[in-house]
Amino acid sequence: MVARVSSPIFIGRADELARLEVILDAAAAGRFTTLVVGGEAGVGKTRLVGELLARSDGRGFTTLLGGCIDLAEGVLPYAPLAEAIRRLAASMPVAELDRILGPARAYLTLLIPDLAPEPALDLVPGEPGRMFELVLGVLHRLTQRHPALLVIEDLHWADRSTRDLLRFLVRNGHGRMLIAVTYRSDHVPRTHPLRTFLAELTRDARAERMHLQRLGRRDMTDLLGAILAEPPPAELVTDIMTRSDGNPFHAEELVSAHRRGGAEPTDLYDALLGRVHTLSEKAQETIAAAATAGNRVDHDLLRDVTGTAPDVLEGHLREAIECGVLVTEDGGNYRFRHSLVQEAVYRDLLPARRAALHARYADTIDRRGTQARSVAELGCLACHRHAAGDLGRAAAAYVAAGIAAEAAIAPAEALQYFEHADELWDRAPGGPLDRPALLERAADAASLMSDTTRAAALTERALALIGDDDPARTGALLARLAEYQWQTADLDRSAATIERAVAVTPNLPPTRQRAAVLAADASLLLLRGRPDEARQRGLEAVATARAAGARREEGLALNTVGSANSLTGRTVAAIEALEEALRVAEEVGSVEDLCHAYHNLSVAFTIDGRADDAIRVALAGCERARQLGLVHGYGAINFIAAAWGLLNRGSLGDVEGLLAELFEFDLRSVNPRALEVRAELRLWQGDPDAAWADLRALQDMDGAAHPYRAAAVHQLLAHFHLAKGRPAEAEAAVGAGLASLANTMPDVVVALCVIGLGAVAASSSREASGADLLRRARAAAGSVGPHASKRLLAKLAMAEAEWTRIAGPGDPVRWREVARNWDRFGSLYLASYARCRQAEALVAAGAATRDVAAVVVGAWEQCDRAGFRPLADELAAIARRARVRLPEKSSGTVAAPLSSLLTRLTRREREVLVLLADGLTNGQIAEKLYISQNTASVHVSHILTKLGVANRGQAVAAARRLGLV
Repeated sequence: MVARVSSPIFIGRADELARLEVILDAAAAGRFTTLVVGGEAGVGKTRLVGELLARSDGRGFTTLLGGCIDLAEGVLPYAPLAEAIRRLAASMPVAELDRILGPARAYLTLLIPDLAPEPALDLVPGEPGRMFELVLGVLHRLTQRHPALLVIEDLHWADRSTRDLLRFLVRNGHGRMLIAVTYRSDHVPRTHPLRTFLAELTRDARAERMHLQRLGRRDMTDLLGAILAEPPPAELVTDIMTRSDGNPFHAEELVSAHRRGGAEPTDLYDALLGRVHTLSEKAQETIAAAATAGNRVDHDLLRDVTGTAPDVLEGHLREAIECGVLVTEDGGNYRFRHSLVQEAVYRDLLPARRAALHARYADTIDRRGTQARSVAELGCLACHRHAAGDLGRAAAAYVAAGIAAEAAIAPAEALQYFEHADELWDRAPGGPLDRPALLERAADAASLMSDTTRAAALTERALALIGDDDPARTGALLARLAEYQWQTADLDRSAATIERAVAVTPNLPPTRQRAAVLAADASLLLLRGRPDEARQRGLEAVATARAAGARREEGLALNTVGSANSLTGRTVAAIEALEEALRVAEEVGSVEDLCHAYHNLSVAFTIDGRADDAIRVALAGCERARQLGLVHGYGAINFIAAAWGLLNRGSLGDVEGLLAELFEFDLRSVNPRALEVRAELRLWQGDPDAAWADLRALQDMDGAAHPYRAAAVHQLLAHFHLAKGRPAEAEAAVGAGLASLANTMPDVVVALCVIGLGAVAASSSREASGADLLRRARAAAGSVGPHASKRLLAKLAMAEAEWTRIAGPGDPVRWREVARNWDRFGSLYLASYARCRQAEALVAAGAATRDVAAVVVGAWEQCDRAGFRPLADELAAIARRARVRLPEKSSGTVAAPLSSLLTRLTRREREVLVLLADGLTNGQIAEKLYISQNTASVHVSHILTKLGVANRGQAVAAARRLGLV
């Protein structure tokens, strides 16, 4: 009969168990919670998690369980996520798994190759945010039918990607979800990166922290009694309590050693090894091999490493299990009963024995074939090679693991693997890449982590190694360096670097590298506000890419050419180029290029004054992003473009609906331009204090110091000060924005000058500064040349009209033309603002009441309907001064013709209306459309408002009249 190793029942922790009950009930009821369980090794964290899992199962939770892995010389990105998804896939019917994984399946296949066949899309690896969003979508789909529990154990061993993913899930999780993590508090020194994460959780009201203390004497007595199956002698309790200091695992090992007899162990590791030494010699050799793999080991891998016959190996493993050294896991794997056991066995191995075992693991993994391997397998191979002292093959393995980590969207681990290879290079050069290529890949990884300063430094090292021997390669690296320098606001060096890249890259024959360099140069020229030069360089890039058969580079160049054509008034050519860029992006499967093509096409329509087409294209980009499950990644730019268009048109309810989707995530996960839209919306609605909160968040964001980001923030800041009646502060904000831009981005410069001129007019005291602003606006517009866009000219005309308010009483004729310009662009707000200034000028000129009324009444009605409160109030004040009677406000929504009602609803709102007619609740609608319940609620609210009805029943009746159901 096998002696009992641990207690068969859960001992003590009454307070902790009571808290678990409350936390589980709250999560089941819809309160998202993060539970962090800390404590020293052996204090009982895993046993407590076992109780959590048992109690969650009784409440109908779907559970996902994964653990972090200790690997001395490397990391396994997303190891607990991969384990959790594998367990989920094994326990779920295929159809339900397809629903749960949804658009995340293709990306998860990059991490877990055996999850599904190769993804249909040619996925281009990118920033981790897209993976995070997709994983969050998986968890939310789980919660649509059952509450969900995600458990990640041993967080002290987590890789950075796992920590970042967990941070994202904690910030943005909602609904019936509980995330529980465990960590060893004695394994997290002050410098450990987990400290930052734990500090963040301390400030999160939705987090529960539980630090397990050692057992008291009463619980220790119960623990020993449960192990011994009889009341323990008081002197034994005293002895073990003293020597274990209340640590349950230590106590279990001490009582086990006591029962075995012989010399008493001096410390915990001595006790653990005493247990192992009771095994047969051959079984001990097997356990030593298992410990070399880490805390967990695969059965087949252990068999191949030890070279033991299956029946003999089974005997050794059974012996270890019965002795309490190993426990079995799902999938035919084994785990040490506690990580301390594995640590003791591994620490006891002589260095030569360790190296030999690591070498056997590496050789065995290598012999398993050359088919596509997961990043986990390649990472293990690299670490075993390194630990075996086989530095040459270790460097090559680290490179392969880094490339796999890139594909798995784990740039932090890719960088770490590449840097390991770089460290070994001087002693063991070689591998699938040369050293400059290795540094280039490392720079890419650093860039994806938003560490562009590090990326630039790595690229400069690679350039120094290449020298002048390979001009094509040098040019490509210089182009990357120029982009990194641009991102770090080193604009002058960026311009010089890209010019050097073009100069050194061979022109013939046409190559992919040359096309990439030209495309990068075109993009940077456009960003520097030189659209004509960008267009010429972009056309050259397109021709080179086509000759070289470089489709992705062709698409990138077409995006730039289209945008440059748009900014220089070549509308037809712009739309043709951008529609082709869209087709190329779909063909090559680049999510980033696809989203940018939708966005740039929408902007081209906006610049040409085709507001409806601009909104249509942007909304199509939003729908594509939803299909890809990437609303908050690259897809966010199309939500922002659509929101800007709808905001200008006065469709504030639609704007709020789009923003509701973006702001499902916390501010640290949101595109800063979404904050710009919301701040502008709040200003136009008359809520400057709420707008100020968004402005403060924008100023705190990374990248706010970049000239263009700074210009956008200062533009909003100027609007804010004007809304608060502080024109001098608004003028100062405009000055700061212009200073950040220098002589770049003419359209932004002119827009800032318009705001500044309005601020000077409002203060009526500084004509000279107004003249300076007008000169700056004229110079910026003139710098574009003869092909200035219609929109840029409309902005310049507005600047000229603002100047008339400074130089005199204002010119109503100029303002009338400005209003008509913005009518053509579909900008209700700017057209209404111009009519407000026109009416003001008419009153100042003593115009007849009917002439003022002809301007002010219609503008006031439009602003009042749209919800532009401050502008409506200003128009009402002008009407009172001119003795113009405004219409009475309607007590309710005026019924609109059915045909116009249908056009008011977005495509998503029509889908929601159909589901409403089917009797679905908001939660059921969310499940059906793969959106959050909060977003579904926002859509329903907008439907009621647009249809002018009071409740869901009336909305369904309207749907029937519209023929939607």
